[in-house]
This record gives sequence, structure tokens and C-alpha cells, in this order.
Amino acid sequence: MREGFRWGLLGAGQVARNFGRSVTLLPGHKVAAVASRGAARAKATATELGSIRNLNSYAALAADPDIDAIYVSTPAALHREHVALALEAGKPVLCEKPFTVTADEARELAALAERHGTFCMEAMWMRFIPAIRALKERIVAGEIGEVRMLQAELGFSVPYEPESQYYDIEMGCGALLELGIYPLSLAYYVLGRPEAGQILTGNAPNGLDARATITLRFPSGTLASLSCGFDQRLRNRAIVIGTNGSFELDAPLYAPERLALTKSPQPASKALEAQQGGLLDRLSNTSAMLTRLRRRHAPLLRQLVRRERSTRSYPFLGFGYQFEAAEVARCVLAGLRESTVMPLAESVEIMECLERLRTDGCFADGNETGY
Repeated sequence: MREGFRWGLLGAGQVARNFGRSVTLLPGHKVAAVASRGAARAKATATELGSIRNLNSYAALAADPDIDAIYVSTPAALHREHVALALEAGKPVLCEKPFTVTADEARELAALAERHGTFCMEAMWMRFIPAIRALKERIVAGEIGEVRMLQAELGFSVPYEPESQYYDIEMGCGALLELGIYPLSLAYYVLGRPEAGQILTGNAPNGLDARATITLRFPSGTLASLSCGFDQRLRNRAIVIGTNGSFELDAPLYAPERLALTKSPQPASKALEAQQGGLLDRLSNTSAMLTRLRRRHAPLLRQLVRRERSTRSYPFLGFGYQFEAAEVARCVLAGLRESTVMPLAESVEIMECLERLRTDGCFADGNETGY
């Protein structure tokens, strides 16, 4: 392979442009070419990213010998076709989430990558963001004890337009595939494969899922509550609760820059309890107004006195796509077919989980009595 790493963009929308700008933050990386269904859009993207080559077809992009990997960012309903095109040309692929629309498509692409011996990965860029990598490392290190619950949500208020990218049934969208895939992938990343699950959804006027809440149970007994929606703005955060404390990821869920640790209160000495109690009592005895303030802020005061909460920042430049791009290059240059951070098999499992939930409403592996 030549010096540096050269990307081809299959698709020229806003996500592709953000990815292209992110790639420039990596030493030796560059976007070499772009292809799109719309000539004007491809030209605009090529110009914006530095006069890169504008190819006239997806096939030409896949066959280009000057490209080391292809980033697919077309609508979800077209992922199977476009990833297959690249794999059959022997090109490593990074495919934007959701990896596919159905579990059958995901299994088909995984088998195709295996048959051609070519690297392929779902572009779940969230898993490569420094704060989320730190979240898993610190959980594994036992900082919050045994994990008992995960809560994650992602939702934005998007006006209902049946032909938009969010509500278009033909393009395989919907809240679950467009947004719900993030908290679900986070649950798999932190907790592993669930053994049972159930889902409740609310639909848009055209029948597409506009909001959903998923509940999962894992073999350890840990529970996860995951919510998404197009017709409401959620807090877009995640919290992982353990026996000794909790971690909270700041918004936005897919690219947080801060991770807060709150330790569970430990039994205090009698002297410390008396000191804290005296402080709070003095505040409460002053007036009725201070009594209300004391009730409202007592948890914060306790945290300050006991130093239970600490926050670490994990800042990064740009949009954050550069971390997944660096992982692809590392794997490809090392001759690997998959990433251990986002294995292809796990992308297939997540699509299988989503499909079971969407089709049956619930599942329970190895449990004849149900969820």
C-alpha cells in the first residue's frame, strides 16, 4: 500500500462531507474521490473537500486503484447494494449506520466480506469517541462496581414530512433505525448480548415508528432502558449505574466530551455525620425560605462535602468521525478483516435483535415462558 491512506466517498450528503473534513485531521489521510447519484451534489462536495476527484459512478469509485477504503453514506435501504459493490471490487468498507435495513441483508454482507477476505465495518462512530472508550475502560476497571442498569436516550423534534430522510418508508428510516441504533449499540458495547427484550413504539401518520422504548435484560440480570424519537427532544444522554456508583455521559449521546462519575455514599463516621448535619440544620433553622433551599440543594451539598462527584473531559477536534477512520486504517494496514471495537458479527446481532423486536415486540432466549 502506498504511503498514507486514501478514502473514497460513496455518497455526497452532509454526513459524507463531515466525514471528509474529519479525515483531514488524521496525519496521512485524505479523501481522494467522491461519487454520488446527483452530479451537482458530488461536485459541491468535491469542491468543499479540496477539489478531490469527482467520479461519475459508484462502480468507477469501487474500481479506482487509488483508493484504500470506501465510506458508504447513502440511505440505509441502499447499503446492501453499495457495500456489496465495494466488497466485490476488493475494497475495504466503512458503512454508515444502520449497517442494513434487515438482518438478512446484514448476514449477506458479512458472508460476502468473509468470502472475499475484505475488511468491513459498520460506522458506529460513537464507539470510538474518547469519552465512550473511557466509559467502558473505567467500567471494566470496576470503578462503579457491578453494573445494574443502563439508561440511554436520543431524540429530536423533526417536523413530519413523509418524503424526508427521517420518515421515508422506502429508504428504510424510522426512529429505531435512524436514532435507536445508537443507544442499542451502546448497550451491546457496555453490557454484551441481551437474553431478553421488549419494545413499545408510537407511529407517525404513515405508520413509520416515530418513537420507541426498548427494555433489555442481560444474563447478569442487568437491565437497560433505551428510548428514541423523532417527535420529541430527549435529554440525549446515558447513565450507567453500578453497585458503587454511576457514570453519566454528557449530551450528545453519540459524541460526548464529558464523563461524570458519582460514587455511592459510603457510611460516614459519626463525627462527619454530625458536622454535615449541623451545617444543614443551621441552614434550615434560619427561615422558611432557607428550609426550602436546603431541601432542594441538600443532595448537592452532600456531594460537595463528601466529594462524591467528579467529571473528566475528553475533548476532540471536529465532528469525531476521525476516530473510526483511524481504526479502519489501522485494521486494513494490519491485514485485519474486522475491528474488535465494532465487530461485523455484532452488527449482525444488533440487526437481528432489532428485527425480532420490531416483528414480535419481545424475545426471550432460552426461556419458554417469555420475557
